[in-house]
Amino acid sequence: MAVGAALFLAVFPIPARTADPPSPASVAAGPVEIEGAWARPGMEGGHSAAYFTLGNRGDRELELKGARADVATDTQIHRTLLEERTAPDGSVQQVMRMVLAGDIELDPGEQVVFKPGGLHVMLLGLKRALAEGDTIRLALFFDDLAPVELEVPVLPPTETGAGMGMGMEASGGM
Repeated sequence: MAVGAALFLAVFPIPARTADPPSPASVAAGPVEIEGAWARPGMEGGHSAAYFTLGNRGDRELELKGARADVATDTQIHRTLLEERTAPDGSVQQVMRMVLAGDIELDPGEQVVFKPGGLHVMLLGLKRALAEGDTIRLALFFDDLAPVELEVPVLPPTETGAGMGMGMEASGGM
């Protein structure tokens, strides 16, 4: 048995852990503060999403106008809505759907959380697959400010402490 295990390890060595997994990214630029940024894995041609906490450290209102990611053919800011609908049998069903969020306004000192099942930056038409440990380049665009750019690690939802929640695992929702 020991010879079999040694032979198995010789043929299929267990790689040494060389580094800790990446942690969510943070950046501060002028009045903008971004904390805990991460993106979920996705397949080439498919979709993914980026999440973070956006804060206004300034003394005037900030307005997030849009985003761009190097790995997506289109990038949109979405909001996930939970709606109740009446089924043909009269029962009430809960349905989740995503809609464009429009501009996001932040008063001085305010924070807005982009999270699974809520606000998120949708990455549409991935140019390459995103796997755990990869990074993407994300730029956020604000009214009257230079774009704020950061490197965002790709992490599985369990690594961030934020699961999909609200039953979205089965539907593949963002």
